[in-house]
Amino acid sequence: MNLVNMMIFKNKYTLLPFLLFFPMIASAAVGSFADLVNLLVFLFNQAIVVLIGLGLVYLLFGIAKTIMHADNEQIRSSGRKMMLYGIIALFVIVSMWGLVNILVATFFGGAVPRL
Repeated sequence: MNLVNMMIFKNKYTLLPFLLFFPMIASAAVGSFADLVNLLVFLFNQAIVVLIGLGLVYLLFGIAKTIMHADNEQIRSSGRKMMLYGIIALFVIVSMWGLVNILVATFFGGAVPRL
């Protein structure tokens, strides 16, 4: 048993995802397909919140980079690209979130989960 634990959990950080997600998995016993879909939509919405935050941070970092290095054309150009990619990322993330919620409301009825 000790050898198996050493092989699976070589690093203490390998155990961290299991400990974080085990309560969700243990209490995630779904009764029907609609419950499973609601659980997946909930997890998707939580991931969307994190992704929107990361996209916003990336956009703001591009803005700050452009403003702070206004005298250097090369850095300012990379800051503009970061801003453009940040805006595109936010658009894609929000539109995917909207599309999934529209599909859930269409096929499963009921209220669409909100952020």
